Amino acid sequence: HLKRNIAGKVKPRDKKQVMEELKQICAPDQWEISPEQAFQKFKEFITRWQKSYPVLKRYCHDRYRFYFTYFKYEREIRGMIYTTNWIERLNRDYKRVINMRGAMPNPQAVILLMGTVAQNADIYKYPIYN
Repeated sequence: HLKRNIAGKVKPRDKKQVMEELKQICAPDQWEISPEQAFQKFKEFITRWQKSYPVLKRYCHDRYRFYFTYFKYEREIRGMIYTTNWIERLNRDYKRVINMRGAMPNPQAVILLMGTVAQNADIYKYPIYN
């Protein structure tokens, strides 16, 4: 979402270059980088581009460092953490299953139903190597 939000603030003539730089900064296959180093590179990127796009200045705030926490994890699972597609898909499945049920007997039934949905879906059984 961060990359998409930044892309929306950039003119079409610069979009390709900006997105390529941002892609290199956020790439989950950088094995030797820490979250702090990634955020520092991101701030340098923002500082360089805010001359042309002053609206990007807000991305230098410390709260944006949390976008780079996936660099704390092993490289084998960074790709899964890097994107929120899995989480969004699971939430959509939860909503669909709950809407199909009219009423739940108690809160524990909802928790059990959620766990069953996640366990039975093949899409969430992504292999983690090593």
